[in-house]
Amino acid sequence: MAVGTRDRVLDVSLRLFATNGFAGTSVSQIEAAAGLASGSGSFYRHFRSKEEVFLAVVGRELDLVRAREDGLAAAPDDDGALARRERVRDQIADNQRFLRERALLIAVLMRDGGRFPALAEDFGKLHELIVTVPDEISEAARLAGRDAAATATVVLSASLGYHFMTAFVGGPPADVDPERFADALAAMVTT
Repeated sequence: MAVGTRDRVLDVSLRLFATNGFAGTSVSQIEAAAGLASGSGSFYRHFRSKEEVFLAVVGRELDLVRAREDGLAAAPDDDGALARRERVRDQIADNQRFLRERALLIAVLMRDGGRFPALAEDFGKLHELIVTVPDEISEAARLAGRDAAATATVVLSASLGYHFMTAFVGGPPADVDPERFADALAAMVTT
């Protein structure tokens, strides 16, 4: 299926904003990357300004995040510590995959999120939108006799830290692959 011009502009704009920042990205760069003739007006047939395409890019990506959050299943009834640990591990691994998939959005928001007050409410909830701590993790902590909210916060912080360290060093920190990370963190939550 061919990607429409508007979607192509959104795709390349996300990449350019993540790489160069809002101020470092020009409409001409967006046009060139999207295969539009510079100065032809093609960009402006879809967006009135660079600000509008920025808001559209972030809005589209946040919609994907919200869709994921809506699709997370509630924790099943307790069916044993081993099964619970496996579900927690799977949720942590899923969060890591999702963070990798949303890496460009995270870069854009970290760099330029505060520039647009219209997005302040979404940015204020970013920790909830990017890495949703599923009920499974909170329930596992509660069953282990721990503070569920504090445990969920530790899992969230560890997941984000692992993601950022992987991006920073160009690979898994201390050569701990995502599966080992998820397994270790799940063991801490459930025991």
